[in-house]
Amino acid sequence: MKRIGLIFAACIGLVVLVQAGCYRGLAVEYPKDIIHKVLTADGWRLTVIHFEPSSPIEGALPVIMCHGATSTSYTWHLGPGYGMAPYFAERGFDVWAVNLRGRFDAEPPEGDREAARGWRFDDYLNQDLPALIDYVREATGAPQVIWIGHSMGGMLLYAYLETHGEQAVHAGVTMASPVVFRFEESPLNRWADLIMRVPAHRTIHARGLARMVAPLADQGVRFGTELVGNPDNVPEEVWERYTYNSLPNISVALLQDLATWGRQGTYFSPDGSTNYTEQLHRISVPLLIVCGNLDRLAPPEATHKAYLSVSSEDKTFRNFSRANGYAYDYGHLDIILGKAAPREVYPLVFSWVEAHQPR
Repeated sequence: MKRIGLIFAACIGLVVLVQAGCYRGLAVEYPKDIIHKVLTADGWRLTVIHFEPSSPIEGALPVIMCHGATSTSYTWHLGPGYGMAPYFAERGFDVWAVNLRGRFDAEPPEGDREAARGWRFDDYLNQDLPALIDYVREATGAPQVIWIGHSMGGMLLYAYLETHGEQAVHAGVTMASPVVFRFEESPLNRWADLIMRVPAHRTIHARGLARMVAPLADQGVRFGTELVGNPDNVPEEVWERYTYNSLPNISVALLQDLATWGRQGTYFSPDGSTNYTEQLHRISVPLLIVCGNLDRLAPPEATHKAYLSVSSEDKTFRNFSRANGYAYDYGHLDIILGKAAPREVYPLVFSWVEAHQPR
């Protein structure tokens, strides 16, 4: 009875805190008319958010923005006018912020309970990306897209170009996307052994926990800020909104992929047949590779390796650091959502994308 009482009390506390977050305006809602559903070959229905420009740039290719391993499309939009997606749309680009399987009302194949659990990096790569890119090309009539990926979203771009070819992607931007790993020096290392013991088909229900702790940020409780960003560059209200809205439930199988790559130092397919780090030389499309100098998850040397390895003749690497003239040493998350990002990061990425339209 005592255990039941504790569980009941915890549930009540969760409801109270989540409702507090709603009351304080942390919840971000998308208008229904900008939400699209995309069907994958294996039966998932993914959610895509369309930011349509009011004055489109004539002939511009559509821009797909893809989140990282523990995030959603809210990475690119945290309220009206806030984020890189509306920044691009307001300046003429047709923007599609995607959600990979397991996120933002994604629907697994009907009647297949196992499909709703245990997805991996290669499920994103071989199922989600082809469906999303084809959908955007068909919806816009564009022959190609420009892909902007944060963290794992950029790693997926590299792997896609290596394994699916470059016909559908004209150019790409990767932001805080590592291709080599040194997890033995990372706080993540302490969790690697534990996560490898959990059954791969399990799902960690992080979304409910995140919504519970987000309203505590104004009391100085900001879990994980130092790991995922520079606290000086992440405004409190941004951290609250991001935590409340963007963290999804997380597949243990995906975390095991990450843990395995951390031990091996590179990233590769589950069967070991394709090493995505070693195949970077197969990429020749124009690339902008962006990192933050204070990034503990994707330090500059882990992203610069991609710049050195790809065969692209047109490639640019930018480290956002105080030494390079920027306001902060950027971290992993604030490269997208930092207080200085709209005036330092967004314009640079926008200008590069604008300059790399088909002639």
